[in-house]
Amino acid sequence: MLKKNLKSILISSLAMLIPMFVGLFLWDKLPQEVPMHWNISGEVDSYGPKSTLVFWFPLFLLVIHLFCIFATFTDPKNKDQNKKIFRIIFFLTPIISNVTIGFIYAYILGFSLKIESVLMVLFALLFFILGNYLPKCNKNHTIGIRLSWTLSDEDNWNATHRLAGKIWTVASVLIFLLAFFPKYSMIPFIPLAFIIAFVPIIYSYLFYLKQNKKEK
Repeated sequence: MLKKNLKSILISSLAMLIPMFVGLFLWDKLPQEVPMHWNISGEVDSYGPKSTLVFWFPLFLLVIHLFCIFATFTDPKNKDQNKKIFRIIFFLTPIISNVTIGFIYAYILGFSLKIESVLMVLFALLFFILGNYLPKCNKNHTIGIRLSWTLSDEDNWNATHRLAGKIWTVASVLIFLLAFFPKYSMIPFIPLAFIIAFVPIIYSYLFYLKQNKKEK
């Protein structure tokens, strides 16, 4: 499977390195110490050398990207996987890399962007993509909501991912709206994050208990 997708792997890997090329172009405009971390109030609380931002961040994320591809394509359960799912593997990490590092470049160059707004847009995009693609995902060991009771039952897997898809799609719209209220975005985001993370898990477990009761 890896050989058949070498073109997509190459294109997505090159996309991962776009922030590096942009950083080289902007090298003389970047200060020696650049922002590396923002606190919950949206204030910079950590700085580091620009070489870390320009070279090591993109390379580190590229390694993660290639590891995800390798893990996905070597899973035998993904042999007949829906091809649309592989688009997530190929392009989700490049999107995150370019948006995140691109924001830092923009911040350094003086553009008035709020980190909270950027994060909300990034999360909204992430959950919109997952909400639309994961319900199409066949059962496997590397992608999706991988619990013992979803992996052991096709019906549980499908029902859980259909529900998660609906929740995540609706949540993506709500999270996007939070980007327009950066000062207060974290207050509603926390309960939304719990709903996104735990409601599908609770549902899948209740589905499992219901199925077991029927069998008995």
